[in-house]
Amino acid sequence: MLAPLLVLVASALAILPTVGSTPLEARAPVTNPSAPVVQDGFADPRSIKVGDTYYAFATNHFKSDGINAPVATSQHFSTGWSQSNVNVLQHPGQWTYKDSTGNAHVWDPAVAQYGPNHFVMYYAAFVKDGVHCIGVATSDSILGAYKPSKEPLICPGMTHHTGAISPNPFQVGNDKYLVYKQGGHPNAAIYIQLLSSDGASLADSAPVEILHQTAEEYDTEGPTIVRNPQNQHFVLLYVTGFYKKTSYAIQYASSSTLFPPKGEQYKRAGPPLLATGKTNGVQLYAPGGPDFPNGPHEMTFMTWDQSTYGKRIMRTANVTYTADDVLSIKPAA
Repeated sequence: MLAPLLVLVASALAILPTVGSTPLEARAPVTNPSAPVVQDGFADPRSIKVGDTYYAFATNHFKSDGINAPVATSQHFSTGWSQSNVNVLQHPGQWTYKDSTGNAHVWDPAVAQYGPNHFVMYYAAFVKDGVHCIGVATSDSILGAYKPSKEPLICPGMTHHTGAISPNPFQVGNDKYLVYKQGGHPNAAIYIQLLSSDGASLADSAPVEILHQTAEEYDTEGPTIVRNPQNQHFVLLYVTGFYKKTSYAIQYASSSTLFPPKGEQYKRAGPPLLATGKTNGVQLYAPGGPDFPNGPHEMTFMTWDQSTYGKRIMRTANVTYTADDVLSIKPAA
């Protein structure tokens, strides 16, 4: 009876579903933070969940393939991501400057959904060589094509130290906001700007600075804002350091109100949420680009693909909060 039984077991194993040539049970276990989920040069990922699908959009960093805003999708957040060849932002706008390869250097594309058929993309692009401003484009579909406005949305200056990048939309009730970085080392700062009711233009109010870089931070960029589910405080996640060095790290700060009292800023936490080194046994190099596609717990972010600067890849993590505004990434259950 043993021989027939072994035949049955072998037959069952032979028909297990596979991913490529690897049986599902042989895949690496889900970790927190995750293994790389998008590996083909996917920097500054901004993510959103629409229906049952997660979408992530990335920087077109020094590429000349005509894809201004690379996109990847998944049904499962921590696994199953695949890149698409859809060119969601075919034209970044008349106001943009293109280098000798035709690249407008579109960075940090982020999408917000403001209605069933109303999607708005915010992104940074060259307004002149080496200087970024923030643009806006609209679509009736998450995958575009997005139609850009004729003028930039935010363009505070025409030098590297006065440009703007890292736009990221969020809502508080019915109010729509954009958090972004303005300026560069040694004068970078994070601002919040109130948007119009449709999210496609600025409201008639001035931007508010909520965090200014310190001398130790080198730079301050890549902001996103979420609410702490334990106390409803506002939590600003951002990145410090230079993206080509391993000191690049994801930091966070908090405030009980969206706009702190005049003269105050968001209160910085102690150690970074993620830095170069091992987190729960997972080796990370230069983590950055945090974003939250589906509430305050599911976070997408980027790291280098190896110990030296090269490709930047996307990973995921699950974030935990305390009532004291302490954030952590605990081991996967």
